[in-house]
Amino acid sequence: MRYVLGKIENTVLEKSGLPKKGKDFIDRLEVEHILPQTPKDKILTIEFKDKDDYANSVYKLGNVTLIESQINQAVNKFNDLNSNWFELKQNEYSNSNLTSTNLLNHNFSIGNNTALNRFKNDSDYIFFNWNKDSIIKRQEILLDLVFDSWRVNDKRIDK
Repeated sequence: MRYVLGKIENTVLEKSGLPKKGKDFIDRLEVEHILPQTPKDKILTIEFKDKDDYANSVYKLGNVTLIESQINQAVNKFNDLNSNWFELKQNEYSNSNLTSTNLLNHNFSIGNNTALNRFKNDSDYIFFNWNKDSIIKRQEILLDLVFDSWRVNDKRIDK
């Protein structure tokens, strides 16, 4: 999982005109589940019909990101789904050294009319809240990045 997310991170950086991250940096990161694996008091929002429905969303690629250990420890406390948990996580995601994680905060940008901002807008990588639809939307964005990351003869295999 870390390898795939690291490769996607480097594709985002390449599209944004930023330097890629090395293997040693990626290897030190942890996988963060945006929608928490263990919600506080096991209380789910009405969006989920049961714990299996919830788990189906939690373990999708669109619901995970790479993050530094210290930040992961901080965001693990934001698991009360009946609070502003995603907003709290977004604030912490801004502290990461990973662009794909920074982008989970809808306020994140670099400069004006930069390659990163164009990528963010063109891919609609903007999330104001986090739910099933957000996970599906991000999973589609990540799948597009996967096709950009792994090419055959410099061509996307989906084209």
